[in-house]
Amino acid sequence: MKKRILSILVLIVGIMIVYGIYYTYPKSITRSINGVEYQLGGGKTKSVQINVQGKLQHSLLGNKTFVGKIGFKGVSYPNKDSNRQLKIKFQENGSGNIIYAYYKNGTPVINSYGVLFINNDFSKVSIQVFKPDNDGGKTWFAKNGLIISGPAKSIDKALEIANDLMKNVRAFVQ
Repeated sequence: MKKRILSILVLIVGIMIVYGIYYTYPKSITRSINGVEYQLGGGKTKSVQINVQGKLQHSLLGNKTFVGKIGFKGVSYPNKDSNRQLKIKFQENGSGNIIYAYYKNGTPVINSYGVLFINNDFSKVSIQVFKPDNDGGKTWFAKNGLIISGPAKSIDKALEIANDLMKNVRAFVQ
């Protein structure tokens, strides 16, 4: 009887270890997502393409980290650093900052493109895009912020995706 209980415990522990390794092993992500760029509070919409290439890793505690590249086609504010490697650590609310930090001619450069929201397998994305302001910085406001969401062909679908991915953030977008 004791051997049987011990065998079952060893089997359960073995299954947990295998699952833990599978869950935390980095998954390759290569996606080309057709989406919509739109401004909250009205304004034009644009069809855009979001290209993602890299690895997505989950920790045992559920935290996600993406290492790779994210590029855009057809957007209002192109990302001049889209060919650079990114490391995005996602917060508990599902958001991760798209920040490029590097040296150019010996000078440190930090460029923040926006805030990224994803689902578990990166098949749905929404990005709050920081727009350049008059002071040389970048801003995003909920009342009139620029968002890219996909996969979507219409603003209604894009808003649905954004609201779903941002449900753990203060307020839904409209």
